[in-house]
Amino acid sequence: MNHEKCIRRVFTMMQLHNEPNLIGLPSEFNAVYTLGEMGGRPQLKMTVNGQPITFNIFYAHIHRKESIKSYLKRRPKANDILFCNHLSDYLRQLCHDSNINYADDSGNVRVMTGDICIFIGNRPPIKQNKSHQFMTIGIMKCLFALFAEKDLINETYANIASKADISVGMVTKAMKYLIENNHIAKSKRQRRFLNEPELRYEWLKSYGHILARYHQVTTYPPVDNWKDILLQPGDVWGGEVAATQLTKYNHPHELLLFSRHQPVKYSIGHKELPPLKVIKPFWGKSLKIGQPALALLTIAELLLSKDARNREVAYLINDKYGEFNTLPL
Repeated sequence: MNHEKCIRRVFTMMQLHNEPNLIGLPSEFNAVYTLGEMGGRPQLKMTVNGQPITFNIFYAHIHRKESIKSYLKRRPKANDILFCNHLSDYLRQLCHDSNINYADDSGNVRVMTGDICIFIGNRPPIKQNKSHQFMTIGIMKCLFALFAEKDLINETYANIASKADISVGMVTKAMKYLIENNHIAKSKRQRRFLNEPELRYEWLKSYGHILARYHQVTTYPPVDNWKDILLQPGDVWGGEVAATQLTKYNHPHELLLFSRHQPVKYSIGHKELPPLKVIKPFWGKSLKIGQPALALLTIAELLLSKDARNREVAYLINDKYGEFNTLPL
């Protein structure tokens, strides 16, 4: 190895891209995040000592030794890099021992390829936004209804409660939350979101560990072809099927349907296929869900799966319907 090209120091934090995993890289690297051609795997491109380097990005949630073993099963190449959550000292050392290139969302980076060596470490986990800590399931249900119907925010609390499937008292608490966290103005004459993209992002970050935890899920035998499922009033496809409807890109494997009904009889698929999951909708029966709200819900479910390909599709949906510069891990 040419040790003159081995860069091993702790850099001052510098935001290069809104993708949090890039916050530790210095500006002279000219790091660029791209989604890849034709919706392919996202890539990280940068220049080190005048030498251009391209990495294929793989997303994963690493929380223990077994998570690293799972990532290693796909036999990562020298030009692959793992984008993940904050890694503890122990997990970072395991990545080093396993020759895994990584960039966690606190800015810690390890890259070893050819004659290039980059190590950026000792960064503590980034503290979460205060408003994120106080979001509750009732507030999240209320927000989804407000996102789905733009004019609903200025209707009566009773109507909001009906559309969100919550109590009027919960609507009052939700409005208090929005005012105290500067998401809407204190004036009650005309309510509006002051920064809806920021609030939608907070909702997205909270979906998995607050709202999705309380999903009422019923499983049914595997489906031979999801297109043969007869949808009933109020039914909404979620997850991978919704992603297919929104992007025409992926082929759904896991089938998830938001429905208040038992599925109409359908042709059962191979026993090794995943079961059909039917989730009781967390919103009111009269709520009208347009494509922007469906896109938000679909992105949330795709991220919840922790599947790398689903995350890539989530980025495609965000590019088409969303307004986020990046997506949470």
